[in-house]
Amino acid sequence: MKVCVLAEVAHHRIQPVTYELLTRALALAPAGDIGALVVSGGVPESEYEKLGAAGVDQVVAYEAPWLERFRPEPYAAALREMVAEFKPEIVLGGATSTGRTWLPYAAMKMHTGLTADCTELAIEDGSGLLLQTR
Repeated sequence: MKVCVLAEVAHHRIQPVTYELLTRALALAPAGDIGALVVSGGVPESEYEKLGAAGVDQVVAYEAPWLERFRPEPYAAALREMVAEFKPEIVLGGATSTGRTWLPYAAMKMHTGLTADCTELAIEDGSGLLLQTR
C-alpha cells in the first residue's frame, strides 16, 4: 500500500469525503497501491464493496462496538497500528471536524508531520516526494 485514505464513517456508512480523497489517491499512486483505513462500530459488507469498486485495493478495518462513537485516542491508535504494519508512504484524511480532531492528534503521537487544508497534491518527478499546495 503506497497511499492510504482514511475512511470516515457515520451511521454505519462510509462518508462521501472518503471518495473525494480516493480520487486524489488514485492520481498519486498506481492501481494496486491504494488502501483504506476504516475505524468504526461496524459497517455493512456493501460499504466495503463500494470502496473496492471505487479503486481501493486493500482495506484495513478496525471494528468494535466501542468505536461507534468518535474519540481521537482509539482512532489514532488504530492509525498508528495500520501505519506500523503496512507502512504507507502517504496518508490522506478529510478536512472535516473529525479529521481536524483526529489527524493532528495522531501526527503528534507518531512524531510526524501534517499538512492541513491542501488544495493540490502531486508527486515530484525524480525524488518521488509528495508536493502539497496549501
